[in-house]
Amino acid sequence: MAIATDLKKTLTDSTPLYVVAGAGDLVVEKIRELRVDLNADPKVLRERIQTSVASARESVQTLPERTQSLADKTQSFAKSRVDKAKEVYEDLAARGHKLVDRVDRQESTKRAKSSLRTTESKVKATTTAAKRGAVNARSQAKATATAAAKAADAAADAVEQSAKKVGDSNSKPAGTGSAKSSGPAAR
Repeated sequence: MAIATDLKKTLTDSTPLYVVAGAGDLVVEKIRELRVDLNADPKVLRERIQTSVASARESVQTLPERTQSLADKTQSFAKSRVDKAKEVYEDLAARGHKLVDRVDRQESTKRAKSSLRTTESKVKATTTAAKRGAVNARSQAKATATAAAKAADAAADAVEQSAKKVGDSNSKPAGTGSAKSSGPAAR
């Protein structure tokens, strides 16, 4: 049961959606900052690069000293990264939540939601009308079939009656209607 509860919570939790939205917003922000940095003076960029290279050299020189406490630092670093990741995750979720709220308040979103409600209403009305039409068509088809069956029965009865009348008129003797008969018995 706990798995089902966890799964339901996971599927209904909107925090991951907010994280994705917030991450996308952060990427856009960083790209904008990068574009500003690229427009900077080449001399300033060169100085930054030289400072970075000098810093990297210093780091390489102090590497042996730092490796002695690597295990402790690694554990501490991992914990801080987990804490930082949690913090970033929460920040991105908050940022995404703000973005989704902002988009939700936009007029175009409100119009889209209204249009969706109207469409849903029309679909329901069309479905209801189609169901009623199907029921009416079925009952009309039954009535037509019943009327056709009655008409066929009546026509069959009429044909039988006509056939009997034709049979009755053929079965009467030819001369029974007159007293003067010129048939073979009269000779």
